[in-house]
Amino acid sequence: MEPGLPYESSLTDVAPNGAEQVFDDVKTSRLFEIIEALNRSAVA
Repeated sequence: MEPGLPYESSLTDVAPNGAEQVFDDVKTSRLFEIIEALNRSAVA
């Protein structure tokens, strides 16, 4: 999963500024932690 996905359409169709407009800072950080963990597990 690409880390930039939360800044692309369909999320930006609803929230033009991306994930930060939908989630607070803690949840946005956690979202990216999960994306990174998924990417690491997919490579392993």
